[in-house]
Amino acid sequence: MTRAAGPIRVVAVGCGWVTVNRHIPAIRTTPGLTLAGVVDRRADRAQQTAARLGVPNATRLDDPRLGDFDAVSIGTAPMSHHELTLSALAMGKHVLTEKPFAMTLVEADEMLAAARQASRVLAVIHNFQFARSVAAARRIASSGRHGALRGVIGLQLSNERRRLPVWYKTLPGGLLYDEGPHLVYLVRAFLGDVGVVDAFGSPSASPDDNTPRLAAARFADGRGGAFGALQMSFAAALSEWQLVVMLERATLVCDIFRDILVTLPDDGRHVPWQIMRTSALSSARHWWGVVTSGTRFLSRRLDYGNDEVFRRFAEAVRTGRSPEGISGRDGREVVAALHAIVGAL
Repeated sequence: MTRAAGPIRVVAVGCGWVTVNRHIPAIRTTPGLTLAGVVDRRADRAQQTAARLGVPNATRLDDPRLGDFDAVSIGTAPMSHHELTLSALAMGKHVLTEKPFAMTLVEADEMLAAARQASRVLAVIHNFQFARSVAAARRIASSGRHGALRGVIGLQLSNERRRLPVWYKTLPGGLLYDEGPHLVYLVRAFLGDVGVVDAFGSPSASPDDNTPRLAAARFADGRGGAFGALQMSFAAALSEWQLVVMLERATLVCDIFRDILVTLPDDGRHVPWQIMRTSALSSARHWWGVVTSGTRFLSRRLDYGNDEVFRRFAEAVRTGRSPEGISGRDGREVVAALHAIVGAL
């Protein structure tokens, strides 16, 4: 179903950090989208956000004060994605929801069925695959100039003292279920449509937190027989997300938090001069990335791929075509991988 010309009016649902700092800026800078209003279950927060932005506000999507609109972006806690998505689709609205897409595969399938019945776009915010560093790594890998793709490894270290959502302990696998989607869809961005073949981990040491101390998984062979894996530690004194892409004659390292790509050549026999070359290149390229990404961060232009997510969503609404990489089906497959990992724990 295609849409007539004119701006796509989007209501942002949930006035927490991710909506205010990621969704709303992307809506307001994406050609063809316009912010039509904000919704939050807390009336005071909805009113404050709306007053700052000069748009209508409500505590429910069906509030007539919102006026006419075409789509919603959902930035609420994961437990509410299913209900809010079904409500919006029943109203005939297109939906872009945060990750994780749903809490269960049953919920995911109900959301997909509702989107088909309503002939509306249903998409998920899998943004880091479009961040500058990862997008560059994907272009390099697909070009073939460094040989074939051999494997992709997602690595996460997490410090429990960093800022965390208040609701994460209610999720299956705790923080794993909230943050694991990023590494899963990043691995799949290089390997294609593959699932988890095995997983293992160490359970939580805390009786009131089901986040595992360690979770690891291996993915089925993807394009050209390349392997995929992820390892997440939630008992570290450091918070880092890294994606390592192994090619025949180069290694690409994406620093996800800083949005930096470091490309390192084949170090051959690993003799001293080759080791020194790797050290020099990794240091120089990292610091160049710190400068370029730091400048974008300070000028509020480091959006970690959210602009591309909203651009693809807008295009899908206009054309009726499924948005590549962020479709509801992509969200469902990541949920399936999460439950395979959590189940193994």
